[in-house]
Amino acid sequence: MMSEMEYRKGNYIARVAVIEWDKQLYRGLVLLRQLGEEQIEQFCVPVESDNAGDALDEARALAHKILDEKVIYGQQQRTE
Repeated sequence: MMSEMEYRKGNYIARVAVIEWDKQLYRGLVLLRQLGEEQIEQFCVPVESDNAGDALDEARALAHKILDEKVIYGQQQRTE
């Protein structure tokens, strides 16, 4: 894995990374977990990029979209 960063929103942590997918092609990954949980969901950016910077931008966008869906739009697990 190359370039890594982390975003937090609500009870979720999204780790963003870039991997070299094929010779000279890069793909972004998002690893998502809830605070205090061991289970990790993995999301892969559906497009390949010619450089790591573009792949990282795609992964960042995907991470923010996923976090928004989980937290803002009410898909966050609620404890009663």
